[in-house]
Amino acid sequence: MDISLGWFALGIYAASFMFFLVTFLERRRGHSISGIVVLAIAIAVHMAATVVRAKLAGHLPFASRFEALTFYALVTAGLTLVIGIIRRDLPVAFLVLPLVMLFMVGALAGRVKAPHPLPPVLNSPFFLIHVVIAFIGYAVFTMNLGLAIGALFAPPAASLKPQALSDKPSRLGSLEDLLGLARKLVPWGLLTLGLGIALGGVWALFSWGTWWGWDPKETGALVTWMSYLVYVHSPTWKGPPRRAEAWLPIAGYVLLLLTFLGVNLLKWGLHAYQ
Repeated sequence: MDISLGWFALGIYAASFMFFLVTFLERRRGHSISGIVVLAIAIAVHMAATVVRAKLAGHLPFASRFEALTFYALVTAGLTLVIGIIRRDLPVAFLVLPLVMLFMVGALAGRVKAPHPLPPVLNSPFFLIHVVIAFIGYAVFTMNLGLAIGALFAPPAASLKPQALSDKPSRLGSLEDLLGLARKLVPWGLLTLGLGIALGGVWALFSWGTWWGWDPKETGALVTWMSYLVYVHSPTWKGPPRRAEAWLPIAGYVLLLLTFLGVNLLKWGLHAYQ
């Protein structure tokens, strides 16, 4: 049942993206009422799939790779909806929804494992707060990635005519708009991911007897956090090199992805439960 609902949610995400794609092709800025409504429906179906999975598993569905990917997609989609409504002048959902769909395809098309009991070390109240807060940080940085990729193709503001003087306004907005919003999101990602790391340390102290053991995943999370700290404190690039600034959050996300998936795929360290 949860798998079927997951595929259904993926189809609705795709439909939502098509509405935003039409908006993009018609050279309107990123707001689409139809796209927003359909995206909200997709999130509701996705949440239903998560609840069903939780009931089948008998615990919060974050433990397996399949569960982590689908929950990651859900949190990212929810944040995309909120920011897309707030920043209706930028095509946020158009840039981020492909990443949400990619996570869903990676989870659903992979080797889906049946629900199983939690390992004893995960059976803790910290399981909820540590994972949820960390995934909010991941979602913020995923949105940051979508905006950075868009910035690679967006024109600088100096080359754009005011919309009132142009019958073909920019599809993406300006380079400066996208990179500006990307930078504004980073402190929220630092706050949530940093809090997730700190709570993980407290949890480790109770479970393993030490708050920090240089486990590959916790080390990777710290390196990722520090890379975004460097990015947000780096000076804003001026002139033609401004577009190259987009590669900084892209590089940071590569570190995040290696931490999130690489450790488990290679079965390194204490966090490689599967």
